Amino acid sequence: GSSSYAYNGRFPNENYAREIMQLFTIGLDLLNPDGTLKRDATGQAIPTYTNKQILNFARVFTGFVEQAARQNVEYRGSSNLIDPLRLDISHHDVFPKPDLKGTYIGDLLPVCTDKGYAEAFLAKGARYEFRGPHGPSNALTLSTGSALFTALCGSGDPLMCKHSLVVTLTEKTTCTTVECGATFVRYVKVGDAFYEFLPPPCVKLFFREPTANETHASPLPAPVAQQGWCADANGNWLHGAVRLDSVDVGDTPERREQCVSTCRAAGGMGCMLRWASSSAGCFMQSRQVGGASGSNNYQCWSFPESGKVGLSYVMMPTNLAGCPAGTVIPTIEECRVALTSLGLSPDGPWIRSPSSSDYPTACSWGGNMIWSTSQQGAAKSWVNPICREHVLLNSDGELVMPDGATTYAVQWTAGTQPLAGVHPIVVKTAPVFDHVPTPAELMAKLHVGA
Repeated sequence: GSSSYAYNGRFPNENYAREIMQLFTIGLDLLNPDGTLKRDATGQAIPTYTNKQILNFARVFTGFVEQAARQNVEYRGSSNLIDPLRLDISHHDVFPKPDLKGTYIGDLLPVCTDKGYAEAFLAKGARYEFRGPHGPSNALTLSTGSALFTALCGSGDPLMCKHSLVVTLTEKTTCTTVECGATFVRYVKVGDAFYEFLPPPCVKLFFREPTANETHASPLPAPVAQQGWCADANGNWLHGAVRLDSVDVGDTPERREQCVSTCRAAGGMGCMLRWASSSAGCFMQSRQVGGASGSNNYQCWSFPESGKVGLSYVMMPTNLAGCPAGTVIPTIEECRVALTSLGLSPDGPWIRSPSSSDYPTACSWGGNMIWSTSQQGAAKSWVNPICREHVLLNSDGELVMPDGATTYAVQWTAGTQPLAGVHPIVVKTAPVFDHVPTPAELMAKLHVGA
């Protein structure tokens, strides 16, 4: 079957997308209600679609493959031309797709993360299909007294169930016990049988919701030097320091300023200066500083920023040496926040020294968090740079996807289209209406695309 460009570096097959429009639905030209051709100001017939729209729709039909061969159907080698195609998500194009009207496929549908959608398994119209006596271990076990149990069992008695192959809830069902706290339910156990809930269509937003914003309107005061080596919250030596230089010129104001500036540039959570020692130098702290203790030939600074700056983040493809200009994550703490927002664990990070320039710069992911303090980076086939969310625009004002070839159009407010290039973005959620809208107003605004 046809695959996405991101999967194999080849554009999707356009044949089916073209023919489903030309031969089976809308034809080549727009028509008036009486069947005559619609014409433009010069009298030419107006085509129903463009080559770009064919390519957009071709991306819809990617990733569909035959199901495995099985018995009890007509034998045709190892193929299965009877059962519906299944979707292989690794082959499917996951990027936004404009429709013929300049809006987007997915408009008017709920967002998959909305609370109402999470509880859709109890809603009127919820569809359940019988799956027999076998099901996943994480299926929600329904209580015998619940309305949903009764609807699926066909009886309030689990010993008297009359299971139907398909059950559609005719009204909103009141939750009972475990159902009340459950969200995004897919399978339920009814007595000794299992049903699968088939959720209604929904859309996932392409740009993620931002993290909390704990930045301050005015700059924070300069960190205060504490006498002694950097300690954790229990007063013990703070592990995880990275040596940035081995300069030993004593404890001077200029050296302090230079060391703190170097630690800041390396993205540290704190800084430690040591002098009059064979181990002298400036050290960046990769963990939270809890205080200072010990010898008087140390100075320690704690950087208080939380890393929560109200932005969204994106995992870039492998084989890149870092993030585009303007999208680099500047601190270790923000890197941790970014990974957490992407559903990844920031635990057990690899902290690379300034002399190690064989990994992407700043924040990246290679099965665990990686932070590079080097200003020079190198691509790795198994490491993904983690960047602040951004868009890449081509000269036509289209967004270029991370695969480097897939593009789609967006609607720019008059005079606001930026120049081609990389642009950082901020995702904001705000009310659409300041009054109760009419149905027409509501339908006009139900778009998932800008």
